[in-house]
Amino acid sequence: MAHYKISATFLNSYLQNNKYHGFMDILLKKYNPSCYTEWGCYFEDFLDAYYHDTNKVFELPDYENDNCAFRSYVDTGKQLLTKEMFDQWCAEIGDDTVWQEWQRKDIEVDGDTFTIIGKPDIYSRSQNRIMDLKTALRNPPLDKYLNSVQHAMYIWMTGITHFDYLIHSRENPTKIYKQSYEMEPDIAEEVIVGAIKKVMKYLNENPPLKKLFEQNFTLAPDAEVFTHR
Repeated sequence: MAHYKISATFLNSYLQNNKYHGFMDILLKKYNPSCYTEWGCYFEDFLDAYYHDTNKVFELPDYENDNCAFRSYVDTGKQLLTKEMFDQWCAEIGDDTVWQEWQRKDIEVDGDTFTIIGKPDIYSRSQNRIMDLKTALRNPPLDKYLNSVQHAMYIWMTGITHFDYLIHSRENPTKIYKQSYEMEPDIAEEVIVGAIKKVMKYLNENPPLKKLFEQNFTLAPDAEVFTHR
């Protein structure tokens, strides 16, 4: 029996029309951040800090002088991000929340053990709700995350049955776009098992890729699993 470590990013890189280049980067453990991914990380970090201390002075970075993660992306200036907008996001998220807490759960598929890891952006057991923060260049289509394994994975790991993707669009930055999914944990588990089976079938049919997977994702019993952002 083999033991592997995987994440929603790993599964989605294969399942969401990214079967070669994106998937190869994941297999090779290559991470090349773009201005878009860095902007998303910055937005999450800023909202996290503001949510937990709304009384502090609202100050955005100096786009011209600071080595700002999204300087090359936000080329129209500070009007994209305002105190009023972040107040709106905090109200949408609500109270009694846990931010950026690692989750780990094991699942057995076809005789192998897979350690699923992930870190929901926000969840609240009192609200029975998981929230994931996203950023986008344009207003998102209504089914943008329909086929993502991410919401199934976090529902299964936490037992919380409601998942909201909360999306900030550069095209309309004053609106919060919400895409919601409800799923029982046993149904979510079926989704995850199906996703793992599809990916492993592809790897088993491509031995050089399977070798890369085994090299980079085999998990030793005493291995540290929470090692990435």
